[in-house]
Amino acid sequence: MKRLVPLLMALVFLPLLSMGDPVGSDDFFDTQYTIFEREQGQRAFVAAQTIMDSIGAPVDFDADTDKEVVKTQLLKMMIQYFFGIDEYEQQVHYMQIAEPFFRETDNLMDLAGCYNIMGISCQRMGQFNEAIHYYNKCSDLLDEIGSPVALTNKRYEINNVANIYTMMEECDMAEEMYLKCIEMLGEVGTDPRNNLDLAAYYMNLAEVYMIRISKMAEDDPERASLVRTAVDYAEQSLDLSRLYGDRPEKMANRFITVSKTHFEEGRVREAMAELDSAMVIIEDQDLVFLKTGASILQGDFAYRTGRLDDAERYYVQAAEMAEEFELDEFCVESLNGAYLASKKNHPERSVEYLERCNAWRDTIYNQEQQALIRDYQVKYQTAEKEREIAEQQAQNEKSRHRMVLLVVVVVFLVILAALLLHLAFKRRKQNELLKRRHQIKDHLFSVVSHDIKAPVETQAQLLELMCGHVDTLPPAELKEGLEGMKKSAIDLKEKLLNLIYWVKGELGDNESHPTAFNLNALTQSVIDEMSSQAALKSLSVVNEMPLAWEAFDDANIVRMVLQNLLSNAVKFSKTGGTIRMGAKEEGGRYRLFVADQGNGISKEKLAMLLQEMTVPGSGTSGEKGTGIGLFVSRQLMDRIGGEIDIESEENQGTTVSITVNKA
Repeated sequence: MKRLVPLLMALVFLPLLSMGDPVGSDDFFDTQYTIFEREQGQRAFVAAQTIMDSIGAPVDFDADTDKEVVKTQLLKMMIQYFFGIDEYEQQVHYMQIAEPFFRETDNLMDLAGCYNIMGISCQRMGQFNEAIHYYNKCSDLLDEIGSPVALTNKRYEINNVANIYTMMEECDMAEEMYLKCIEMLGEVGTDPRNNLDLAAYYMNLAEVYMIRISKMAEDDPERASLVRTAVDYAEQSLDLSRLYGDRPEKMANRFITVSKTHFEEGRVREAMAELDSAMVIIEDQDLVFLKTGASILQGDFAYRTGRLDDAERYYVQAAEMAEEFELDEFCVESLNGAYLASKKNHPERSVEYLERCNAWRDTIYNQEQQALIRDYQVKYQTAEKEREIAEQQAQNEKSRHRMVLLVVVVVFLVILAALLLHLAFKRRKQNELLKRRHQIKDHLFSVVSHDIKAPVETQAQLLELMCGHVDTLPPAELKEGLEGMKKSAIDLKEKLLNLIYWVKGELGDNESHPTAFNLNALTQSVIDEMSSQAALKSLSVVNEMPLAWEAFDDANIVRMVLQNLLSNAVKFSKTGGTIRMGAKEEGGRYRLFVADQGNGISKEKLAMLLQEMTVPGSGTSGEKGTGIGLFVSRQLMDRIGGEIDIESEENQGTTVSITVNKA
């Protein structure tokens, strides 16, 4: 699950003033600034003082102050003011005035500060490409200035751009820029501030690597090395923050990053302890945003380690905080986590979580659409601003018509896009259904022509041989031939029953006929039917079913599934091994299990084994199968409302279990 990255960076060059509520209107500021530009002496001074008073800025000039000095101060304060009240259009308007003026008057550091504010504004509105453009202009200007202070501020601009690339998950660009920041700082030195900056870059780099790791497969050969690199950077970041006394919220972030990297490395206990350390700081400082994110991470850890009830509790705790403080993305993430954690053990609650999650998703979608419309509106109004003064009222009317047209076009494009997506989705579903039917047909033909044909031919050959030599065959050879026919007939019966149940499932025949039956007796009958196959491999099949336990389900289906599971256990057991068949109580049901000591199943195959029809593997003695046994067993358990589960480790054996209703 993605984590929210704070969009706003601390201003590097120009501290924002505490503005309070906005005063006046855009026309008021335009009028006063026009008077200032047009007039001289006392009248210009009064207009400038009026603007500064209205935005709550101190007046550090008088009527005798050089007009260029006043203009410099005035433009800086107005750009900051409109930034503080989110008036992007006016901010751009005065930036267009300030840019050439600061160039002409050689106020390059002030111009760099304005570029920085423009970058932050664009970043705040989600206009990331424009933000990168302004940050790069600021960085280029700082190169031109070339002073030590300018170079330090350039490093901050590079870090700002890297943060945007991290949010956009363009990991290569983000990594390159964080490494450049680290290169500019060099090794750990004596300046505490630089060392804390280094800690921040180390943590940011670790987060970039964590994004990459989240997109890698578990068996990717490069994954372990990348995890180790992320751990190294995260640990260095935490060590530097501890050593040089970083702020509490920074320390909490460092602990969280180290915790995530250690968890990916498999150091689960350490990861949880570090996350607890972060929570202590967060609770002490009442950092709601971090507390919500950390609670979600606690849920992730619990979910990935199989503690589903703990995971649900953490996710619900995070959701309550996120909803209280309207942290939309966190609401979606935490409620989705609660849904996944609870859907197995508490399906009734999982439905509620899913509905709440979808409601928040709809809210975010609507907000994004409104933001998109506002974005188009701002860009359009900015482009038209220069013509507004000359065209006056007529141009304003034209602008409104254009805006309506733009909204209509946007709505039309959204509807068209939704229609195209719907048609594409419908076509994809049809293609998937057609592909599925072809796969079923091909697999059916393959099983009938090969797996069914083979035992029939074997029986025919054995019968022909025995009938032709019935008078001359020794009794031992005759018995051996009959045993072979028996084994072939049992094998054929198993394959035919699986095929019948499979085809019924595909045709939608989902009827079941529950009756009461004794588990021990049914299990023993299955063992007896498979005894000859088990004897060929000298296997011991142990019936551990309690004698008195009665079930109420479709006995034929349960028998068929147990036959499939025992057949697979025999197939993959090593010669001379033991297979156990037993049961345990699980609430109002019984969980029946078949446990072998065979080869086990890899994690990759285990993840897909019950989800689709797989290509069959060979048994420990080269036995072949149709590949539909487990697939049909899952269909059968779905039919009677039961569950089927597999637990396995390579070379340690496999336990397959199913659930049935108590009588």
